[in-house]
Amino acid sequence: MGQSSVVGDFNCDGYSDLAVGLPYATLAQYGSTNARSGAVYVYYGGLNSSGKYILKTTPAPSINPANPGKDPQALTFPDLSWHARFGFALAKGNLNGDKNGIYSCDDLAVGAPGQTNPDNIPSGNVFVFFGTANVGLKAPATVSAFPQNAETCDGRLAGASCTGVRLWPDYRLWPAGAFGSSYSPTLTSNNTGSWIEYGSAVAFIGDFNADGNEDLAIGAPSAPWDGVAPAFLGNPAWNPERVGYVAMYFGSRFGLGYETPHPNTSYKFRWLKIFPPVVQPNMRFGSSIAGGDIDGAYRVRNDNGEYVGGGDLVVGAPSFSYVDPDSTLFPTSSSGPDQNISVQPSDGGWWGNTSPAAARTRVTVSPIAGPGACVRLLRPRPDIA
Repeated sequence: MGQSSVVGDFNCDGYSDLAVGLPYATLAQYGSTNARSGAVYVYYGGLNSSGKYILKTTPAPSINPANPGKDPQALTFPDLSWHARFGFALAKGNLNGDKNGIYSCDDLAVGAPGQTNPDNIPSGNVFVFFGTANVGLKAPATVSAFPQNAETCDGRLAGASCTGVRLWPDYRLWPAGAFGSSYSPTLTSNNTGSWIEYGSAVAFIGDFNADGNEDLAIGAPSAPWDGVAPAFLGNPAWNPERVGYVAMYFGSRFGLGYETPHPNTSYKFRWLKIFPPVVQPNMRFGSSIAGGDIDGAYRVRNDNGEYVGGGDLVVGAPSFSYVDPDSTLFPTSSSGPDQNISVQPSDGGWWGNTSPAAARTRVTVSPIAGPGACVRLLRPRPDIA
């Protein structure tokens, strides 16, 4: 217990609540019989009879608390797969932007990097539970009952009604990183193979696309390289394993949102893959993720032509190695030696080239570490026209 933990206001009452991950637990009392299927315990905070803040830890957590949003809650499911490790990573944020009066209703993202997808491949899943006033986190009874990669909120910002959603790397959803200079979609390899560890890192990263909603990033650090670099596609001699990627989902008042990659196309995308600009086998890009406006100076232009605040994304690649860190630093500026980033913002949309010499990149990247490790900062340029 305690592999992961996060504090948020899941019942929207203005008091902090605590979620704790138990990814290696096998809790038969909840019907979870598969080894290391995992669970999350949620403890709700509030005031006691003396007016003092407490975190309620009794009675024992239940999947159906007698007093929802007050009594301890257990999140787990009888059909979690063997070694799903549900609860390995936790993050809180407000994906759909709803409130209860002045209080934001936080949502909880739970990583299960060993969970099978609907094709029975253990690629990993992430589950998003939406916070609800006076009720807390609502969950279906089984994994199979979750809507998959879908909008699940009714669009209201006050008194919103939402259903939890299950995210997994569905190759049928075109990633924005698949776009080339023609802005026509090109389906990449699906990257949904076994044990890519999708969900081993999750983070709400702030408003990355500056549309007013928080966005969610998910790490898949054991995924092979499929970064749409034409020179390497179909070349088995250069297909390094465990390179990793980060999947980015955009928040909206309907829950998961869509992005239109470019104003001149009607294509819309549910999620976006971000691959490392410098590729090494076993580098495990996406092992850790953090986000926010790092220096307070980040601005992008919204649809009204106004510059607004957004968020930056920091991605860890703990097994990346380089000899001379000074020679491999990439500046976070409008110019820089590195061009092969897989995403690009354009007036509220996303498109990109990922060939090694792609000329349209407006995301710059900086490794910050010594030999044997790498942390990368990704940010849309602040001078987007």
